[in-house]
Amino acid sequence: NAEYGEAVVSTQSTGSFNTLQHYYIINLTEPMGNNKPTPKFIKGQKVLCYEPDPCKQTVVYFSIVMGVDFEDVCDEEMVGSDKTKEPEIVPVYLIHFQNWGAQYDRWVTEDLVLDINPQNLALKRRT
Repeated sequence: NAEYGEAVVSTQSTGSFNTLQHYYIINLTEPMGNNKPTPKFIKGQKVLCYEPDPCKQTVVYFSIVMGVDFEDVCDEEMVGSDKTKEPEIVPVYLIHFQNWGAQYDRWVTEDLVLDINPQNLALKRRT
């Protein structure tokens, strides 16, 4: 962990046999006001989650949320065209995939996580 001004930055590494991914999670030490969104999922919640590796086949797994944090997302195209825009703060989730070892746990964005409901279970059966 390193401290930069009012932000505490921690590096979380996850990897498999031939990949290593780094996620930079920023926890602001000052209240973020309305910039911090309400997470859709909570720690301990059972969910469905898409395979987060875009190089692999699209599969939906039974999963559990092991942690919730926030990531400071900065779209490089957005910054290049308009330097006055603020980076967006989005929730990220530490996901444990059912029947997989903890070494396969991944930090994912909210768009990869699904509620368990009949519609999403039907989607899981199709993948």
